[in-house]
Amino acid sequence: TNNLYYRYLFFNLDKRTGENEGLLHNPKVRKALMLAIDKEKILEEIYGGAAIAIDGGIPKYDAWYVEKEDSTYNPELAKQMLLDEGFDFSKTLVLTRYNMDSLSEILLEEVAKCWNAVGVDTEIIPIEGDSTNKLFVEADWYDVALKNLSAVDYTEWYYEYSDENQLWSAILYNRHEFHDLIQDINQSTFANELQSLYSEIQILENEMVYKIPLAIVPQYVIYNKQHVYIPDK
Repeated sequence: TNNLYYRYLFFNLDKRTGENEGLLHNPKVRKALMLAIDKEKILEEIYGGAAIAIDGGIPKYDAWYVEKEDSTYNPELAKQMLLDEGFDFSKTLVLTRYNMDSLSEILLEEVAKCWNAVGVDTEIIPIEGDSTNKLFVEADWYDVALKNLSAVDYTEWYYEYSDENQLWSAILYNRHEFHDLIQDINQSTFANELQSLYSEIQILENEMVYKIPLAIVPQYVIYNKQHVYIPDK
């Protein structure tokens, strides 16, 4: 089933303190880090075709998807962008995850390898204990996190950018670009109007790069026909 089980990275922008404070405030730096990840290759190696690569909250198979010309893997451009924007290569990006399964471990390791390849030093420190607390409250120790979201529809993905989302506002409290669009989406009832609003929000998402979408992982059910009879129709 093509349910919306998202896997993605997000940037800890406004809760980060210490020597890395402000390191990722430049959206062009965040864009460069996105371009440095070979997600198609990584997902194929890890999931073997059981995951769908995405570059935003709306997947490519949806009619409302907006094509993004500047979101595909390009390590040469990524490195040049980091140089052009004066990124401090002496700093180490701290990556974290709260899932302890082997797939999550490998996924984050592969992301780190991609960033290392363009000269960005990384360190992976998994979360122990209450992930919500460590991700959104006591969040002054990491730069990028691997996260999951099991959503019913696209509004849940974009609600994470909302000023009204108490958890996410803790790490994005200086950023209000999505507020009006999300309000309009919540109040809209006509399909053509919604499509237009979702087009706008996809473009804005690609511009701001608060998250790096990686994949939607569908769910699969396997049954034994010798024990379960399911009519063809």
